[in-house]
Order: sequence, then C-alpha cells, then structure tokens
Amino acid sequence: MRAEDEQQLARASNVLLLGSMLEDPTKRTHQMLLSKESTERTDVLALTFQSPEQWLRSWGKEPSDHDGRIGIITLDESPGRVQYQGDAVTTITVNPADLTGIGMKLSDYLSSQVETDTETAICFDSVTGLLQYANQKSVFRFLRVITRRIEHVDGIAHFHMDPTAHDQQTINTMKSPFGAIVESNGQNGAPSVSTRY
Repeated sequence: MRAEDEQQLARASNVLLLGSMLEDPTKRTHQMLLSKESTERTDVLALTFQSPEQWLRSWGKEPSDHDGRIGIITLDESPGRVQYQGDAVTTITVNPADLTGIGMKLSDYLSSQVETDTETAICFDSVTGLLQYANQKSVFRFLRVITRRIEHVDGIAHFHMDPTAHDQQTINTMKSPFGAIVESNGQNGAPSVSTRY
C-alpha cells in the first residue's frame, strides 16, 4: 500500500475493506489494518463467522506473543458447537441473526476499553455473512450504530465485504457509514483507498 493511502487510512476510525480473503492483496490489507503502528498496547477484537482457531490462523500471530487482550465474538447459529481452549484469548458466541445481541456484546467490550489506556483494533468478518441473516436495511442501521460507537471511543475497525457477492446498489448502500473504503482491485493488485475527508 502506498504511503499516502496509509496516511488517509490513519484518520479513519471505520474502514470498509472490499475484497475476498482468498486474494493476497486483501489479506495484506487486513494484516496492515489490524497491525497499525502504535506506540501503545493494542487490544484486538474480532467478530467473525470463522471459528476462533480459523480466525487466529488468518491473523497470523501467536496470541501469546501479542501485547494486549484478544477477544473473539464468533457469529454462529449453534453456540454450543463453538469452543476454544486458550489462556490468551477470550471467546463468546452470538447468533448472527441477533443484531441487537451482537451490538450489545460489542458495546460491552468497548465500554470495558474506556477504563483502560489501550488502543482497540477491531476486525468484523464479515458484512457479507451478516447479510445472509438480516435484510439490507437492518444491517445498514446496525453498521451505522456500531461505527458511531467505535468512533466515539477512538477505536480502529475494519469491516470485510466481498464485492463479488453483492450488486453495486448494495455495496454503495453499505459504504455510507464508513470513513474510508479500501478496494483490493487496484492496479497491479494494489488496493485503492477513498475517504470522506
């Protein structure tokens, strides 16, 4: 990613990452957004349709090597099915059709962060998955509420969305709550960045 694109992204609390995690440019951007340079300890929260083990593998870091808390909210219809053993990671499962429940768990986490001096990096994987459980209007309202909440506590979040799974109207609607949009289909595989600033 170009230095000027990174500077643009540094000012955005909420980023929509348009691309498939099967593509290397999207993976690299995901890693960069989750590991923004910071002089302070960073806590990481993932909201994901993957199991905790799968998400940690895609993150590519050893939890024990991370200087900060790691939380994973797994979005799964069968809460009893998702279990994880690991001291360095806190996990919880929420039904993906329960937007209110997801919002409450995220809000609880962010409220606990206000009392600490740590920065918070959030990965929401993915908007595409969420649209399979709730209609577009409900997901849009949900995103608008949680992006404002993240911005209010000075968190840094990126939200995955696979553009090949949606029509252009849906993508344009979902872009609205975000301060920056990163599309992994830039020239030569480099992502393109657009912001509201």
